[in-house]
Formats: sequence, structure tokens, C-alpha cells
Amino acid sequence: MRYIDCTLTIEDLNNVTIEYPDRGKTYVERGSLSADAFAYLTIERLNYWVNFALRMQEDNARNKQEVMKDLMKDLQVIGLNLYGILFSGDNVKDHFGKTYQAFDKEYRQAKAALPPNVTPELRMRLRLVFQKPAEKLATLPWEFLFIPGEGGDLKRGFFFAGQKTELILTRYVPESELLNATGAMPKSERMRILVVVSSPSTLGRVDEKETQALLSQIESIPQVDVKKLLNPTYEQLSAAIDADEPPHILHFIGHGKPGA
Repeated sequence: MRYIDCTLTIEDLNNVTIEYPDRGKTYVERGSLSADAFAYLTIERLNYWVNFALRMQEDNARNKQEVMKDLMKDLQVIGLNLYGILFSGDNVKDHFGKTYQAFDKEYRQAKAALPPNVTPELRMRLRLVFQKPAEKLATLPWEFLFIPGEGGDLKRGFFFAGQKTELILTRYVPESELLNATGAMPKSERMRILVVVSSPSTLGRVDEKETQALLSQIESIPQVDVKKLLNPTYEQLSAAIDADEPPHILHFIGHGKPGA
């Protein structure tokens, strides 16, 4: 598998750098973030209500399709606000757009040369790195980041995480309180890692070899207890997170959408 990486390092609440490949070389450019308080509030409140609606939907599936249709609109609003915060400056937005367009062109060409049910061994990773002054931003639901189409066309837009299997979104907080806390764990306590695999049959399968390889690596870590969940419901995932001995780390593998 070959990966094309585009890394955004959020330094604080106002500044961001983008590291991107171009013609075999890697470049770094600086940019700015949006400080729109209304966008932050919109994301936080809509995210709350989306999660509330998902919990309700688990209990009552009578209007499932109608609920999911409305939820997707709400998720799109969240995703567009996230996009507006991250790509408020033309410099970073332009370089990200060119990187994605180059990847998309190469991916389509590779796919056209393969049999119908075979996908290219090529992925694009968007890596979000949050420095300590930007920890507040790290708590936002970046998994709903929505990329509008050319000219702001929403119909041609897409959620970067989950909608296209060739796209991968990761976020990393190198100086988070969680890492500091786990580093100070008593030696007698084992690290608990919850691995969640989402592979809905209607959205394309997760690469089983890559998944198993990653699980083997995690399980080989000393003093670690690993729990795996395959295609859990919202309630099952919530129960695993809110258990008497909750996981120190949750690792998500896969893609999906509400109701899939």
C-alpha cells in the first residue's frame, strides 16, 4: 500500500502549517485558522443533538430513513463549519486542494486500469496534529470534516472520513493530558485499548490483512489488554466506553455512516 500524506499541524487557535507532497518533494506552508465563535458553537451544539438523535434512533427504528436523512444534513453543517475553521486561509486551502486533486487523478487512473472489483493500492492520509495550545480544537468532531466540491458545490462534496475508502483521516495530540496520564499509570495496572472495526457491507470492506497486522502489533505491546468490537451499534460502543474499567485508548478502524 502506498500513502500520499498531507499533514496539517494546528499550532494554536490561530495558526496552522500544511506539509504536502508535490512532484516528489515535500513542502511546508503556513496559514491561519478561523476564530469564528459562531462556528465553534454550531459544531458543539449540533454534535450534541446528532448524538442524542442517534441514541433515540437505536431505541426506535420506525422513522429510521427519515431520521438519517435529517442527520446527514446536520452532519454536513458540522463538517462545513470544521472545513471553514481549518481552511479559512487561501494558502492552506489551495495546497490541500491541489494535493487532493493530484491524488484523485492518480487514483482514478489506477482504478481504470484494474478489474472492476479491484481497488488500487493507493491511499491519501490527511493527518491533523494538534499542539498543546490547540487542544481545544482537538476535541471537535473532525471525523465529520466535509469537503465541498469545486466552487462550493455541496452535491459534489464529501465527508473526508468514511465516505471514500481511499481516504484516511487521523488526528494526533502529541502533548495531550491523556498521554501524560497514561505515562503516570501504576505499573500494576495494564493499559486497556479498545479497538473498534467498522466494515458495513454496503460501504466496502476494510482491508482484513492490514487490520489483522495492526491488531497483532497492538497485542504485542507489553502490559496491554485489548478488546475488539466488530461493527458495534451505538449502544454497544457507548457501553464499552462507559464500562467500569473504561479504555485508556480507543482505536477506530474503518468507515461508515449513520444507519449503515
